[in-house]
Amino acid sequence: MIRTGGPRATDTFHVVDDLTYSADGRVVSRFLASGIRHVGGAHERLRLLRGGERLCLRDEPDNCANPRAILIDVRNDEPVGYVPDWLVEDVHSLRERASEFTVTAERVNPNAPWHLQLLCRIEAAVETR
Repeated sequence: MIRTGGPRATDTFHVVDDLTYSADGRVVSRFLASGIRHVGGAHERLRLLRGGERLCLRDEPDNCANPRAILIDVRNDEPVGYVPDWLVEDVHSLRERASEFTVTAERVNPNAPWHLQLLCRIEAAVETR
């Protein structure tokens, strides 16, 4: 293993935030969108997307690979990728419990390798007991 100081197209792993809750129930986390190369039209949509724009999440129960899959849309029914499988159950749970829940495009780089093109930011508020 070598340290490059930045991602390379051959990198197969990346470090991401875990969903962590503050004492007041606020959650802020980031994740890289998955499956962009498998979503028709995603590349064109990403070219038009700007950092700070709100994204929509849509369940995809007919997904053969994962019936709990969650699509990321730039607008309703305009997908650009997926919530990564390792985060899907946490996002389902968070959406059910949150009084506020938003996902935004934190960074968009359509010229990067597929797995690094869209950094998403989750912000939520969960009632603490």
